[in-house]
Amino acid sequence: SKEALSSSHQQGRQILLARLLLHSIQAISAFSKLHFFPWRMEGAKKQVFTIQVEDGKPGKDGRPAVGPVFRNILAKDGFPPLDPDMRTSWDVFRTAAGKYPDNRMLGWRPFKDGVPGPYLWKSYKEVYEEVLQIGSALQQLGVQPGSRVGIYGSNCPQWVVAMQACNGYSIICVPLYDTLGAGAVDYIIDHAEIDVVFIQDKKIKEILSPNCTSATRLKALVAFTSANNEQIKDAEQIGMKVYSWNDFLKM
Repeated sequence: SKEALSSSHQQGRQILLARLLLHSIQAISAFSKLHFFPWRMEGAKKQVFTIQVEDGKPGKDGRPAVGPVFRNILAKDGFPPLDPDMRTSWDVFRTAAGKYPDNRMLGWRPFKDGVPGPYLWKSYKEVYEEVLQIGSALQQLGVQPGSRVGIYGSNCPQWVVAMQACNGYSIICVPLYDTLGAGAVDYIIDHAEIDVVFIQDKKIKEILSPNCTSATRLKALVAFTSANNEQIKDAEQIGMKVYSWNDFLKM
């Protein structure tokens, strides 16, 4: 009958889907053993980072079920006490630099002919000293605590150093981004009343564009590396100073 034939076809599809699902699971399992989970290799030791501290609870009297609670294994007996002297992100960075001065903090891969090279690293001590130099240079420019400083560019060591300098000298760090369109940076600079911008080299032309009318309020641009001579002259024409990163460190 048609009903029996339809039921048979449906069962056949279910069996086929079940087989495909089983084969997929087996393939993923085999692939993960080879590629993603090195602790499954023979002789490797599995590392444990979390531990269950509470059991899950079933739903009751209209209350939803609650899953088990896991914590970092270092907090299995309760959360460690907070350091009373550590109240800001600057305190965290300063303390880490004092405790682990030789540990790696910031790494990057220089490009040569479009090919990324091996990682280069700066230690906590090196970064901390650079942060103090940048903060001191901002003071030399007359940037006061509570002023706004922009950072415009992709993630890189200079981005982090500039941000930490703002944290250390009570300056408000304002990220600039152009993902919402070319006018977004112009609007943010004007609306936030930014005085100085740390900037990725390739973004300098965006600030110096005639469309960025708020650039005239800026005191200075600090390039992540350096600006070319034409950009320096264009900036001077609107009363703005452009610094290379190394020159700014020496102020």
